[in-house]
Amino acid sequence: MTSRYSPATAVIGLLCLSSLALAQEPTEAPKQDAPKPDPATVAPPLPSGPPAPPEKKIDADAKKALDEMVKTYQDLKSLSGKMAFTVDRGTDKQSSSTVFTLARPNKVSIVATVPNPRDPKGAPVKRTIVSDGQQFFGFSSDQPKSYYKDKALPEPDNIARGMTFSGGAGSGLMPLLLTDPKAADKVLGPSVILVEFGPDEKVDNVDSRVINATLHENAPTGSNANDILLSFAVGKEDSLLRRVTVTAKMPQGSLTMTESYSELKVNGDLAANTFAFTPPAGAKAEGPGIAPPAPAPKKDGAKPAPGKKGNAKP
Repeated sequence: MTSRYSPATAVIGLLCLSSLALAQEPTEAPKQDAPKPDPATVAPPLPSGPPAPPEKKIDADAKKALDEMVKTYQDLKSLSGKMAFTVDRGTDKQSSSTVFTLARPNKVSIVATVPNPRDPKGAPVKRTIVSDGQQFFGFSSDQPKSYYKDKALPEPDNIARGMTFSGGAGSGLMPLLLTDPKAADKVLGPSVILVEFGPDEKVDNVDSRVINATLHENAPTGSNANDILLSFAVGKEDSLLRRVTVTAKMPQGSLTMTESYSELKVNGDLAANTFAFTPPAGAKAEGPGIAPPAPAPKKDGAKPAPGKKGNAKP
């Protein structure tokens, strides 16, 4: 058990022992006025209830830089590039990579290489997501006999669904930046206690500002055991996100997620077939809009008996 000793509890303990000794003095002892305690030696009362939240320290310029990043993504017509995503739990590390093109309204093209969900140590899985804004398709290399087909969701949900289905959404920040009108309020959230600039860096050969933030969730002991540390590297010239690191400090250890972006292109000319899907050879469509196959006819060709349901004349 962790010791709870502190100067305050030690002083309170001494005061309690003194009171007990005075209570046990014989009645015939001469009465004396109890000495008045010196305020400098009296411990303050112990706090009750949940611990007070830490003082917030928000650098206005650093927060403004984050808001400018959000606005840049909200105003984009199209964005393409690569994303590398890593999850480090200390004892093991997993990674994925994504090549993506996103365009408004509602168009998605994603090829993600992710860990095999059935065998994390086996060969990675390649997932392809394509939507032209009308139809939505998905194919995974570990299920080569079928592909997913459905109607596209309304803007902006289709882009978010594409990144989520592919498994290449990383921390989920990119779909938030691109599709949520309230992203500026959600990037940090209400539990943020610190926003400040870190040293500038060059990420993907791009001069970037670094903005660090801390989110505080009170642990039962009032410690910082549940703090989440965020670090954003944002291009100085274009306000595009080049890297984000999320570190969760938990009682059982830390977990760090890092996603890095490279070869970013915005509002560029896109090839006509960017959002066209070609079904893999031999694969069959599955999904909500796909009718099930018709039942095979009986071998003997028998027909329902007269009067049975299904034989009535119109």
